Amino acid sequence: MSIVADLEDQLRWKTRSIALMREIGRLRDQLTDEQELTSAFMSCLTEEAETDLSALFLWNDETLDKYIGDSVMCFFNAPERQHDHTLRAVRLALDMQNAHHQVMDRWKGKLELPHIGIGISTGDTMVGNFGSIKRLEYTMIGHDVNLAARLCAVAAADQILLSEATYQQVKDQIIAEELPPIQQLRIAN
Repeated sequence: MSIVADLEDQLRWKTRSIALMREIGRLRDQLTDEQELTSAFMSCLTEEAETDLSALFLWNDETLDKYIGDSVMCFFNAPERQHDHTLRAVRLALDMQNAHHQVMDRWKGKLELPHIGIGISTGDTMVGNFGSIKRLEYTMIGHDVNLAARLCAVAAADQILLSEATYQQVKDQIIAEELPPIQQLRIAN
């Protein structure tokens, strides 16, 4: 098979849902003089939270894309097609909130962990191996990846923000509260 044929197969357009979580990095502000923020401590805490969440990702059949600072990004409907990918993303977001609350309960009395916010967007994105010859990464790019990241950034504690396209695909299967448009997303369309 030629390189061109391989690229055409990998870079096909698909629809997917994206969920991002953030907030772990805000722990630094809570620490007192008696608590040192060592890399071992943060590594242990982050590993515990991410292990719980990673197990959920694998169980829900999505692609765990990457950890980005204090965020995690995953997507559905690639590489395998999933007819219910949008509902899976919303269910995963709810499961992520519950799992994070369990981690918070385990750390109660030692350190108050921040709540998480999640953003989900559904739309046509490009998925495939992107990067340079020296470093390729299987990931996705496109408007809805950026929109999910913006929604995550403005989500309040314990809030899951859905894009309009996501909501339209699952509105008969979930209960959601409509919010006024968010002006500070700074994203086209």
